[in-house]
Amino acid sequence: MSQSKWRSSLQQRFLIAVQARMLLAEKQATVSNPHLYRRGHDKMNFILHELRNLKLLGLFAPFRRKCDPERSTAKSKDLRSPSLHTNSIFALTRIVPVVCFFLVACASLHAAPPDTWRTTLQKELPLLGHRNWIVIADSAYPLHVSPGVETIETGASQDEVVRAVLDDLSHATHVGIDVYIDAELPYLTEQSSPGVTTYRNQIHATLGTLTVQSRPHDQLIRTLDESGKTFHVLLLKTTLTVPYSSVFIRLNCRCWRDTSEQELRRRMQQHPSPSQRTGPQ
Repeated sequence: MSQSKWRSSLQQRFLIAVQARMLLAEKQATVSNPHLYRRGHDKMNFILHELRNLKLLGLFAPFRRKCDPERSTAKSKDLRSPSLHTNSIFALTRIVPVVCFFLVACASLHAAPPDTWRTTLQKELPLLGHRNWIVIADSAYPLHVSPGVETIETGASQDEVVRAVLDDLSHATHVGIDVYIDAELPYLTEQSSPGVTTYRNQIHATLGTLTVQSRPHDQLIRTLDESGKTFHVLLLKTTLTVPYSSVFIRLNCRCWRDTSEQELRRRMQQHPSPSQRTGPQ
């Protein structure tokens, strides 16, 4: 095999491997993460450009005597020549950083994609407790500026997200729930809010036997805003376009209900602790 054919074959194989890696990254990229794909695609194009500019394959020239069959009969003194050794070291010092950069870039493309709303919910649920909130909101719900309110665009339907949240909460052993909906929802008409009748029937079936309380929409928003200043609020936005359709879930302690807290406070007032008592014992 001639030198030119050897180099051409090696170059083609190397570029094909890089391009195949790009196609694999493109296949793995999801529609919900276009920025991740675009970042990886630009990085791979940059690597290809740099490899061509550096003429990376030409750096293998000092090693051709060992790889080229036509040079297999070369005298051993040529392989032990000082110039060959110097060129080999020089080639390694140039190729190693480039190859390492290429491997790191490929590894970054294999990194796990950003969390979806489902994985975020499952990761955060063990950390949440009483006074935290989970809200499933319609697509027009406003973006809060309170530091504790985390808003996630799910890209999913309201029914899907509500069912998933309730299912995960039903398996949680540390928290119970209080469910709230907008007090305005029963008064909406199909003429003013197309699809509201279907949604009302759907949400009532989804909530089932759960105790549901109604509050004015503005009151619930103010409550979340105040809670977000101190406690974490996970807000999941859906694709629903029906107004006043959000579901507000306040978490409480499963082993300690509000009635238990009220009874505790009553007993504490009726029977002060020894340190609070005055007079002779």
